Amino acid sequence: MDQVLVLLDLDGTIINSAPGIVAGMRRAFAEVDEDVPPDDVLRSWIGPPVLRTLERELGEKGVGAVTRANMAFRDYFDTVGAHETTLFPGMQGVIRSLNAAGAPVVVVTHKPLPLAELALRQHDLDSSVRAIHAPPSPGEWVPKEDLFAAALSTFRHHAAVAAGDRGGDVLAAAAHGVPTVGVTWGYGTVDELQSAGAVALATDSGELLVALRDAATRRD
Repeated sequence: MDQVLVLLDLDGTIINSAPGIVAGMRRAFAEVDEDVPPDDVLRSWIGPPVLRTLERELGEKGVGAVTRANMAFRDYFDTVGAHETTLFPGMQGVIRSLNAAGAPVVVVTHKPLPLAELALRQHDLDSSVRAIHAPPSPGEWVPKEDLFAAALSTFRHHAAVAAGDRGGDVLAAAAHGVPTVGVTWGYGTVDELQSAGAVALATDSGELLVALRDAATRRD
């Protein structure tokens, strides 16, 4: 895989951030006196930016309510929830194996940059990732297609493959001709990943490493 750029999603692919995000979303709904959806529903919303999700779910209550809900989420997640993440089994090994094979690993995520950097430091991955492409702050939204574009422009001499857990990851990479392996341990569904055009599915870290190598071989 020498000189093949590997673009990895963060939440739902490298780390499990569900505990902190779900707890923060509960606070967001309670802040505006809305019934809190079940945890499995809240978990299924992880991936797109939280503010976009709150706008979709609470928009009919008005801009003020959405703003209050988002502030309640950020007050919790940015101080407590961000420290509740865990590393998905085997992902540290995947990233280090890719590095050893000469494939630079870049994270492409909707998680705000300071929190993405924190998550990688927490799990001793900051030195194993070549770069992070993410919104600069919690208040800024950047389409994932644009984040992929920025990553690809930085490593423009590389062929590229990607991995992610949501259909949006697959579609954003496909907008730049990058094939994506869908991981099934995250927050999306198999149907979602297949419908978006994932070139393969991985049910564990070992399968992911093989699938990325296969996709890279087809790119060569």
